[in-house]
Amino acid sequence: VLSYNSRYIFVAGARGLGKTYGAVELACEGWFKKQREQFFYLRRYKDESTGATPQFFDANARNYPFADFRTRGRVAEVASAETRGMERREWSTMGYFGALSLAQQYKSIPYPEVSRIIYDEVILERGNSQYLRDEVTVFNNFFNTVARKRDNVKAFLLANAVEMTNPWFNEWGIRPDEGREFTTRY
Repeated sequence: VLSYNSRYIFVAGARGLGKTYGAVELACEGWFKKQREQFFYLRRYKDESTGATPQFFDANARNYPFADFRTRGRVAEVASAETRGMERREWSTMGYFGALSLAQQYKSIPYPEVSRIIYDEVILERGNSQYLRDEVTVFNNFFNTVARKRDNVKAFLLANAVEMTNPWFNEWGIRPDEGREFTTRY
């Protein structure tokens, strides 16, 4: 999906195929293999975001034995494994966690090092919660807050393929073709 060089990359598929794992892996690669690029992990509501953060790196951490990860509130941090056991460790901010429902609170905060926005569970399953009012517009505004006219920011919108009728597909006229692996919209 990265070869399309799109600002918004929508990844929808069956449950358990590694959509979130892959996005977190890209976030880790952005930090370790590039220029300390940060990420912003977004869920719809605060309770969803808070519940996802403690184990955020668990599945991916084994790929980075030279690093230790932790989450503190809204911040994801990383430190060198060589400093384990030291009384004072230097932890660096690798990313942030937040809720789209609170996007208005983030608008005056600069995120100059964030190059990836991961919006997880963007499509709701029937009967679970509800979409935000004008959700796509709220997300677009949040994206612009983070990107601030930079062209290196990409948004990964992750979803289980559970519901074809949703504000995201409606907004962009997405009608997935079951015979094709990718559907593109410009």
